[in-house]
Amino acid sequence: MNEQLGVLKVIVVQGKRLVIRDFKSSDPYVVLKLGNQTAKTKVINSCLNPVWNEELNFTLTEPLGVLNLEVFDKDLLKADDKMGNAFINLQPLVSAARLRDILRVSSGETTLRKVIPDSENCLVRESSINCVNGEVVQNVWLRLCEVESGELELTIKLITPVSNAPSKSLRRRRRKSYEHYTMASSSSSSMNTLKLKAVSVTNPNDTAKKAETVDLGNESDVVFIQRLIPSEQSWNWFHYLDKHIPWTRPTIRVFGKSFLQPRDTCYVATPGLTELSYSGYQPHAYSWDDYPPLKDILDAVHKALPGSSFNSLLLNRYKGGNDYVGWHADDEKLYGPTPEIASLSFGCDRDFVLKKRPCKKSRDGRDEPASKRLKSSHSDQHTFRLKHGSLLVMRGYTQRDWIHSVPKRAKADATRINLTFRRVF
Repeated sequence: MNEQLGVLKVIVVQGKRLVIRDFKSSDPYVVLKLGNQTAKTKVINSCLNPVWNEELNFTLTEPLGVLNLEVFDKDLLKADDKMGNAFINLQPLVSAARLRDILRVSSGETTLRKVIPDSENCLVRESSINCVNGEVVQNVWLRLCEVESGELELTIKLITPVSNAPSKSLRRRRRKSYEHYTMASSSSSSMNTLKLKAVSVTNPNDTAKKAETVDLGNESDVVFIQRLIPSEQSWNWFHYLDKHIPWTRPTIRVFGKSFLQPRDTCYVATPGLTELSYSGYQPHAYSWDDYPPLKDILDAVHKALPGSSFNSLLLNRYKGGNDYVGWHADDEKLYGPTPEIASLSFGCDRDFVLKKRPCKKSRDGRDEPASKRLKSSHSDQHTFRLKHGSLLVMRGYTQRDWIHSVPKRAKADATRINLTFRRVF
């Protein structure tokens, strides 16, 4: 039996610029479907910009479904004509409700997260999910598909009991859901080779993996394992992460300017650690227990890297070739002077580029002007092709002396999910 999460109240507010299906107008109504539950609005006669303000209720259960909408033109003498369709993913709404519980918000109005338009939803514009006096509320404008024009405005409310933390039974349900999901899934630029040496890395199946180590000099190196996680397991984890992680795309500040971060993100950390902050953005830290499969992935990384002890994880989702991360170094003080940073990749192949910092110190300790430095040599830059299931590890003084990026790639037309493990001191 499906576990009940709460009551979903959907207010069909209005439609705009609906298509003509009769002589000069239409008689529209909306049908909503969630799983095997169906509800519909009243008919508005002879109107292309109808106002319904009609509330329809559904029982929301886990595993989550998608709320589907269809608009029809009511006819008396023949079958009703279609006027377009749309859908909305309910995962962000449920994730926002869990965040409300973690933050213990029960009064006033608080913005929990934002959802942006993309190829996987029908949003016309960015939508905020707010907690209003304990209720999780999202107002959306949806573009109707398979028609020339038409938009619908909805207000969606998720009514659930407010809890202070995920219960043990909820954690068990999440793990059970994940195990069921993975069982169902089971049924269905080149790298520079300067100073490479092979090392043996063991995985949970005791199968030796060949890792390449790039010696960067000055007590810095990179370890690259082209296939740490078997392909089938990698796809199981990819689909779980893509569907269940509460992804967000925050606004960040770089060089005094604000813009939308060009990738989705989520942060997980052991409770009690120093809070992460970058580019003016401080992400909420989820617990490892909130998403149990992450602990399985962490175990696999720890077994591959004996002696490592990671306690934080930054997840990034690149939804196509235009999503990227610019040149930077993970040199925040909370990671210490010589951080070990492990990057695990699932999904679409992407290039990871590493190059020496552009500003060097002269012998007297002053910054040396770029015009007086020699041009970058071949060994000053390395490109790694991060494939599905691969692991790349930066060690030593890499963050002090080098910067890295995942650049845009026009041919990268699929999703990549990256998990970056670090230890916070």
